[in-house]
Amino acid sequence: QKYSGPNGVGGVDQQLSTLRSSFEDILAQHGIHEFSVAPGTEVDVELRQRIAIVENEPGKAKPRVTASFRPGFIYGTEDGREVILRKVEVKTSSQ
Repeated sequence: QKYSGPNGVGGVDQQLSTLRSSFEDILAQHGIHEFSVAPGTEVDVELRQRIAIVENEPGKAKPRVTASFRPGFIYGTEDGREVILRKVEVKTSSQ
């Protein structure tokens, strides 16, 4: 975002986008996939293992994801297990 727009340096935003795509391709070749959590998703025990709450608005209702900041990454092993390499960073609200 910093390099795009009218004040951006010519073509840097496109080069960074291409570089990111290249990294994602390499990760996918090794069984590593990006995942995110949609806003409005209720936080349960299973989801809690996949997220890192970086901001929370307390309340009396069941917590729900209101925003995702950084995606998570999962490695799928050959025997079908999933290993969480990085949790999704989210904001939750219980209001």
